[in-house]
Amino acid sequence: MNEGAVIGLVFLGFIIAFPLLWGFISFLISHLSGWQKLARYYAIGTTDFASPQISWQSLLMGRIVLFTASYTSVVNIGVDKTNLYLSCVWLFRIGHTPLRIPFEEIEITDTNFLFLSVKRLVTKQCPNIKIYMRPGLVRKIEKFAVAAT
Repeated sequence: MNEGAVIGLVFLGFIIAFPLLWGFISFLISHLSGWQKLARYYAIGTTDFASPQISWQSLLMGRIVLFTASYTSVVNIGVDKTNLYLSCVWLFRIGHTPLRIPFEEIEITDTNFLFLSVKRLVTKQCPNIKIYMRPGLVRKIEKFAVAAT
């Protein structure tokens, strides 16, 4: 086999393998973080929220502090008077079904996460899945929720 054919096969293998690996890792993270478990109760079929959106936000999500997934600048957050909407940007959407969580289902507490002051959000349906957000982001969500009423 000549050198050009080998390079072509390697390139073709990369073009096929990389998206499969990307999708597998995204899907795995959604299961390890607990996003999939939240989706069992709070999934919605669209990312077209009929509410104000706060795009490209960051949060942490997980069951155990040491195995928490960091969603850094990949989460879109929507808010209306009764619900919190979460979705990942399209590049990380595999395994991350958009969520609509009613505010009445969410308990928010102040806590520390690895020496940072954060807000911990826990839902009634999945109390073992913790969502950590910066206090400023939670204030912005609360401000949008109040404005939507």
